[in-house]
Amino acid sequence: MMQQPLKTTVRLAAGASAAALMLSLVACSQDSSGAGADGVDLTNVSIVMRNDVDTFDPFKSAGEAGAKQMFDAVYDTLVRVDAADATVEVSGSLAAEWQMRENGGTFQLREGLTCGDGTVLDAEGIAKSLEHLAAPETGALYASRVFGPGGLKTITADSAAGTLDIELNEPYTYLLEGLSQAYVVCPTAFDDLDALTSAPAETGTHIMGKMSRGESYTLESRETPVIEQAKVPATLELRVVGDDTTRANLLETKAVNITSVLGRDAERLKGSFDEHDGRAYMADALLFNQTEGLAVDNVDVRRALSLAIDNASYTKAATFDLGSAADTMYTPNMACYTDANAELVTGFDPESAKAVLAEAGYGEGGKPLKVRLLGIDTQNSGPEYIADALRSIGVEVEVNKGTLEQGLGVLFGTGEWDLMVFPYPVPTPLPSALVNQISGTLGETLNVGNVQNADYNGLVAEAAATMGDERCALWGEAEAALLENVDVKPMTWSNALWFSAGFEFDADFYKVDLRTLAQAK
Repeated sequence: MMQQPLKTTVRLAAGASAAALMLSLVACSQDSSGAGADGVDLTNVSIVMRNDVDTFDPFKSAGEAGAKQMFDAVYDTLVRVDAADATVEVSGSLAAEWQMRENGGTFQLREGLTCGDGTVLDAEGIAKSLEHLAAPETGALYASRVFGPGGLKTITADSAAGTLDIELNEPYTYLLEGLSQAYVVCPTAFDDLDALTSAPAETGTHIMGKMSRGESYTLESRETPVIEQAKVPATLELRVVGDDTTRANLLETKAVNITSVLGRDAERLKGSFDEHDGRAYMADALLFNQTEGLAVDNVDVRRALSLAIDNASYTKAATFDLGSAADTMYTPNMACYTDANAELVTGFDPESAKAVLAEAGYGEGGKPLKVRLLGIDTQNSGPEYIADALRSIGVEVEVNKGTLEQGLGVLFGTGEWDLMVFPYPVPTPLPSALVNQISGTLGETLNVGNVQNADYNGLVAEAAATMGDERCALWGEAEAALLENVDVKPMTWSNALWFSAGFEFDADFYKVDLRTLAQAK
């Protein structure tokens, strides 16, 4: 008999419940016109995206905020993950039922699935997307988060029975949750994958209408057995605006319904609009470039620099108090949050910083230390605070601050940097989401800091193959290994504060969950 968990619950680690983030919302009724009792139109919704969609090919996308919001509308997945009330819940989407094992799972699909163009979306069609995602030649950035370190072995698709059986090469206990990131495209897209760059092959709740790249997109809802039609807006406009002041102005002038604000412009919206926290999964953290030959490849130098920096002062400068100082990499809204690991983080002690630096041979009576600090403009005056803090212990600091695109050009191009506060927020509340940004243990890697932590890598490999309560214990030990070696110093639990005119919804740092939109009470 097939297991039938429309809600599969993964308990967070002990200690998370007191600080866990509440994201659950109360649904409300609407009349046949789609307008709420106070005139709020629930059928036509406009949301501001912070950046444009880089590509409509989800297998090639870097997964920035614009892409995540768009993909939530135009593509679907076998399951969906939501974090709420000290739990991580997995609910069915394209799949209605499933049975999991340590190296795979079997999924029963919903009946009547179709693509946006009306063609049938069956088990074999869904398998094409998953196989393409898993193929090494595709180079998908998040494949290891889905299929684990060993990767995909086989997918057996039975379209007549409506089932998919996924077999992995090695045990991986986050396969179910990982599949919430495995976007499915209409199988007709594989006839011309190049075309997928500029136009979606929809399987989700909406299809593309008018499109003006870099400016706005108008999408229309469609009939689908995945959700009730009333739960998503009939017409959805996604507008691309990066500047926070402009985003706030658009809401105040009623040009849009929903936007997030990261900076001081949030203050003028508070009290006038409905407010929603968009807490990130994973902390922003001080990261060091451990390329051989650089001064920060030395653990004592990293410890000294960390001791000179106060995460609370940085957070205030970088977020205008919208974020919170973080003492752990895993945030309280994540699975396996381990609050005890905060004891392992280097605190704020400038005098000790000077002493540790002197012991490492730098500072007064030793060698001069010069570091290159990389900053991003959305971090406001955070980089300037760090520069001042390091100069106060005798370090010479060169600041290179620019846009996110310019920062990426340094990280993946010139490599001319020593430290930065790296924006680690990930799209899922799972500790495995950090791995490919700091290690190659689960497959492909974006380890821009060249972190080489054998203890972390070994614990990650073990945790990825472990079931039950032991899994979170191992993930906690893995995080501890990073903190003890000062590979990172947690700095900020980011919050994209969302504002709306009359709506309730679930949101994370990157996007609004379109399936939770309701009239605000």
